Amino acid sequence: MKRIISVLLMTCLLTFSAVAIASASIFDSVIPMDENYGGAYAKLRITSGEANISAAVTGKAGKTTKVTIHLYLQQYKNGKWTDYDDWLESKNRYTILRGRIK
Repeated sequence: MKRIISVLLMTCLLTFSAVAIASASIFDSVIPMDENYGGAYAKLRITSGEANISAAVTGKAGKTTKVTIHLYLQQYKNGKWTDYDDWLESKNRYTILRGRIK
């Protein structure tokens, strides 16, 4: 009985120490995604069956060199979401604003 308990404790110890080492190495390489932009938003308004989509991204002056906005408009049809339309805009500057009506 003592031998079974010892084996179980050693197994738990080895399992949990391996997880701790793996998670430490993951967190060492994490880089925050918001380092290069100051703000971003996307807005969808539907009125009388017409969708008004707008988005804006503002980067940090002197740090952000390119901004891209990719808007997807999807429609729920026959029990699933399908792509209806999309827009992509990219600029070599630090701010971009895009508004679309469909």
